Amino acid sequence: MNFAKSGMNLHLGLVGETYDVISCGTRAVGVAQVPLVATSMPCFQVLLQVGRDQQTNVFVGNAANGCFVELIPGQSITIPINDLNKVYVRAAAEGQTVNWLALR
Repeated sequence: MNFAKSGMNLHLGLVGETYDVISCGTRAVGVAQVPLVATSMPCFQVLLQVGRDQQTNVFVGNAANGCFVELIPGQSITIPINDLNKVYVRAAAEGQTVNWLALR
């Protein structure tokens, strides 16, 4: 991958990159911060999506700094990261779900 910084935005340029595996799943989310997956799963990037039918917002972040990026139901975010279990999520209420797709 070709990474170029432009101000505060990180732009990803795909230059002949391909991925061997696409993994996907869902994660039950409550008010406690939890990793997206329980064990290490190396990857290049992850797409997170809060289902449209969810009742509250979901927050995304990491273990050290907390979850502060807020996603509303139906919204998604793509994160370039080398391991899926470094991504943490929590919700404003119990019983929510987040969908994920990882490029590996």
